[in-house]
Amino acid sequence: MDSTPQPIGGFERAVNRFKSAVPKALSDQFARDTNTLSSLQDDIRSIQKEQGEGGSLRNMPRLSKFVEAMSQLGQVIEVFVNANDFVCFIWGPMKFLLGVRLTHRPYDTFDKLLNIYSQIGDTIPGLLEYKSTFEKRPTLMIVLHDYYSDILRFHELALKVFTRSKWKDLVSAVWKTFESSFGPIIQSLQSRRELLESEKLSASLSDIQTILHGINQIQQQQASIMNEEANEKHRLRIARIKEKLKAPDYFMDQEISTENRQGAETGQWITGNPIFQAWNDKMSHGHSVLYLNGIPGAGKTTLVSSIVERLLQSVNPSVNLASHSVAYFYYKHGNIDKNTHNASLRAILEQLIDQDTLSSQEFLREVLSQAEVNVRSTKSLEALTLRALAQRQLSFLVLDGLDECATGEAEATIRWLLSLIDEKLDSKSSRLRVIVSGQRNGVLDHMLSSQLSISLESSQHIDDMREYCRRQCARIKTKFNISSALEESIITRVIEAAKGKSLRSSLEHSLMYKGMFLYARVVLENLLHQTRLSGLKREIKADIFPAGINFAYERVVSRVIHDASQAEREDAKRVLCLIITAKRQLKWAEIQSFFCIDPGKGVVEYDDRLLLDAKQLCGSLVDRHSLADSDSKASCVIGIVHETARGYLIQRGIIQESLENARMLSFCARYLASSAFQITPKSTTIIRFATQGYYALLDYTVQYWYDHLEALAAANVAVGDISRDTVKQIKDFLARCTDRHDLKKVHFSVLDLQELLAKIPQDSHDRAAFLDMENRTCWIRQEIENLSGLTEDEKCITTELYGASVKYKCHKPWCSRFAEGFATFGERADHMKLHERPFACEFDGCFGSTLGFESDEALNKHYTKYHVENSPEIKFPKRNSKGRLIPLDLLFAAERGDMYHVAKYLDEGQDVNMTESASYKTPIWYAAYGGNCELCKLLLERGADPRPPTPWRGRSYQEGDYRRRPEVPLAKASAGGYLKVVEMLLESHAEADTAVASEIGSALWEAISKRDVAIVGMLVPRYNQHRPQIRRDGPLQHACRIADVSIVRLLLQNGLEIDADYDCVIECTSNDWKKPELAASARQILEMLLLTGRPRIENPSPIFDLISEHPIQDEAATMILSYSGTKLPDWELLRMRPYLWGRRDSKFLRLLQSVLGIGSGQVQDDVTEEGAEEGTDKTLVHPKGIERFPSKPSEPSTVTSAHTEDDIRRKMRVEFWNHQQ
Repeated sequence: MDSTPQPIGGFERAVNRFKSAVPKALSDQFARDTNTLSSLQDDIRSIQKEQGEGGSLRNMPRLSKFVEAMSQLGQVIEVFVNANDFVCFIWGPMKFLLGVRLTHRPYDTFDKLLNIYSQIGDTIPGLLEYKSTFEKRPTLMIVLHDYYSDILRFHELALKVFTRSKWKDLVSAVWKTFESSFGPIIQSLQSRRELLESEKLSASLSDIQTILHGINQIQQQQASIMNEEANEKHRLRIARIKEKLKAPDYFMDQEISTENRQGAETGQWITGNPIFQAWNDKMSHGHSVLYLNGIPGAGKTTLVSSIVERLLQSVNPSVNLASHSVAYFYYKHGNIDKNTHNASLRAILEQLIDQDTLSSQEFLREVLSQAEVNVRSTKSLEALTLRALAQRQLSFLVLDGLDECATGEAEATIRWLLSLIDEKLDSKSSRLRVIVSGQRNGVLDHMLSSQLSISLESSQHIDDMREYCRRQCARIKTKFNISSALEESIITRVIEAAKGKSLRSSLEHSLMYKGMFLYARVVLENLLHQTRLSGLKREIKADIFPAGINFAYERVVSRVIHDASQAEREDAKRVLCLIITAKRQLKWAEIQSFFCIDPGKGVVEYDDRLLLDAKQLCGSLVDRHSLADSDSKASCVIGIVHETARGYLIQRGIIQESLENARMLSFCARYLASSAFQITPKSTTIIRFATQGYYALLDYTVQYWYDHLEALAAANVAVGDISRDTVKQIKDFLARCTDRHDLKKVHFSVLDLQELLAKIPQDSHDRAAFLDMENRTCWIRQEIENLSGLTEDEKCITTELYGASVKYKCHKPWCSRFAEGFATFGERADHMKLHERPFACEFDGCFGSTLGFESDEALNKHYTKYHVENSPEIKFPKRNSKGRLIPLDLLFAAERGDMYHVAKYLDEGQDVNMTESASYKTPIWYAAYGGNCELCKLLLERGADPRPPTPWRGRSYQEGDYRRRPEVPLAKASAGGYLKVVEMLLESHAEADTAVASEIGSALWEAISKRDVAIVGMLVPRYNQHRPQIRRDGPLQHACRIADVSIVRLLLQNGLEIDADYDCVIECTSNDWKKPELAASARQILEMLLLTGRPRIENPSPIFDLISEHPIQDEAATMILSYSGTKLPDWELLRMRPYLWGRRDSKFLRLLQSVLGIGSGQVQDDVTEEGAEEGTDKTLVHPKGIERFPSKPSEPSTVTSAHTEDDIRRKMRVEFWNHQQ
């Protein structure tokens, strides 16, 4: 068999691949006979002339090498094929690219394009020299195939940038990515040149094929690596953009709607509809809007989901340059996150950016340049979405359920869409196709009267419904063994009733609507759920068979509530109440948890769980959906079957919405105020509750308690309709979580709910800080994520109430990932960085674009330091004491971050650890100071010592001056926040010694000072390994001083609880408690310190610091006094009472009186200063003659007569502290 490659085959394959990757109009344009070498040369001369006349010549002769190389390629392949059929796909794209650049200034991108053409020309050898070789050895034709294929691939990549509608706005942002993709092509061309110039041309065909295969394989591997890197950068950009936009969850809505489709064939009729085909025609010009309308329950959402699915399947940006974008949104009635114009804009914009890897960098810059509140303003979102649409040649928008929008929102959306079509979006460069789905409510009909329209009352839709009825009736026939005639009768009756042709009277017609698909579904599921044949026959009797959707609901309610047993009736009603009242769709595990958890007792009654699922209890009134990432029954989402069902249950009084909302709020308040949610819970306490499944409702209650409070306050119901206990429970919950005294004055009435709402921050970020939910959530979840050693019963409970798999969830209650989470710890860690360091550098490839910064100020400093070009200061070598020049070139190069000259000087033999005279600054010091990761890597590889010069080693920490002089490279990197550099320097350190300990101590101090949680977390484990013996003002004490809750928690969790001492408490109580934010942080830190049980408080200073504040820090002082490690003599306690005059409501005063055994009406001046001095360590005598214990109330008193009273006082202390927990 002849294995000689066919001359034309390789060229045709390359051309066909190129044609499939560019718009058809362009491929047709390139294939014309006019695309010749002479026409290209004419264009080049014209461009050069125009530039010369404008005084902007761009050195066009750079193109000559490429043109000559391609000309020779054409002459060589002319021997084997008709070259004109193929070289036109070289000259045509080149003419197009040069012509596009000619029409736009400035010319910087044009210069870059010319440089790339010049590079390619330099890489390709003179092929005419090998013409005779190719003629003699046709087997070498595969080399020409590869050359040709590489050139077409280059043009494909270039066209992907320059054929975009708004490419000139994008090119500066995407050029670096384009150059990266171009790199493997250049290397492939270079490898083929080396092959031609070597002696390997004499090898056999199989050897040449092997060599070329290796070259192609290397190119593919490099391209794959480039793609992976580009995709990873895109993923990180999208994550930051999502964090800014906070778009509602649109993906789950599509997933649920897709699952609702009954069979793969459902909805296919729409693709054959001429109106839809005209709308969907990707080759037609202009914009188009399609109005998909129908009555409620007609199946609009289900049909829309099938359209969205088909459109998404055709999106593949990596294959086709003309790839369109698809965005969709499902409006939801009553859901504040999904019923506004603003919400739809955020979801649409996120999808458009996510589908475009080229533009994500540009949009990230735009989003990062604005504050969050400005980015999410409707005006800004409209502008950004318009820009995203303008950058694509074709975009599809699918909007379902506009009739479910809040008042005025549907009109705002339609007006904006029509403004895009009428004036804002140029249809010649960017075509827009929109589907709007909703019921005919007058508003949509009027605004969309001039647009294309499809009604779901068509015969094709009825045929779809008939097919669904056949499938369902087949199941009924199998279950009840009925005849085919009865089966057909049921089908006919359902279809006729769904079409509205079997109404009993015109009055009934006015009281209900047909429902169509929804009607058929509810009726047939109700028939299928019958348990006896007699029940089925009863339901299909003429006088019982429902004539419309409301009658269908009535039959289901009759079965699952009225005719059910008392237990099933109560359970079904409660499930329906939870589903209807909840502010989002609930998972089955959450519904089970509402049945099992008793927040009043703080226990989980697992035996109270439901043994029947939601469908068994509630029938066709509810839907159950399995999510794509879980097949667990506990993770199934349960929702009401349709908004009409919700309306029916409320209108008929089966569900009292306001009352059920009050009950839900009551549950949330009692649940979050229970002992499982103490401010800084102990690990053992959390584990005890976690293994019971008590935290299964943490996600919902933390996120939505406020929404229930708002709904209750807005309900305007009479006071008598609301339980006084509910309002009291809200008050108790807020009083427990805050120190706000004004919240404790709210009275028990509905009118005061409005007053209460005014006192609670409306912004979700501020509200979370106000109640300190984030810290408690973090501690609880850390324990849940690490649960191990569970018994079989505990495993069963946690699986049933938490779900089958652990989710690593975000700790921020306002974040969409708070409830859904991530599959791995690493993904969650990356996500948390976006919260902790939300200000990212806009320059792709910069370390700041990945790590981010804590504040806008820090980001601006970064820009000034790294991205503002300043004139370099000219430096000269210095002279030593003898007047001789010191060769400091390496130091200067390192200080400038000049990689090239650093490598050059090292190669010349300069000392990698050189320093200035008597200085600690080495090249690695400068690299660390500048955060230059690549320079650090180079220096370490060349033998740089990351420690300071010998005279400076070990001094900083031992001498206690490391706070003022972080001369070590590790500390400089830590102070700058350079995480990667810190990691690299840590790995390079030698074995533990005092120098290592001092350097890590200095670095840790700097990281704490900068509040850099990431670097602190990296340094603490190493600090514990090399902990110095001398610890003056240690890390924990420093963290307490600056009142950073996150860092204190991190240090305590990583072994520094042994450093929790009296000094840390003093630092905490010495903070400025007048500032609310600082006071809240200090109080949390104080409680964390006391929970370690390590501080010994034998001096009253911390308490005096707190009670002398204005206002008095009652809660914190009470914590210290009730703490078991507080050992204060009574005379010190008596000195505190004057600070408390007029504060009879003070918890601290009540505890102090209990400890001293003094009633609230007694005065304290019976004990004199003299008596106090004489009895400093003696037993004090109370004015009434009661003997008092001296300084250790936690130990049994030596005074027999007071033993009983002492026991009582100790018990009161314990009870008070436990109550605080």
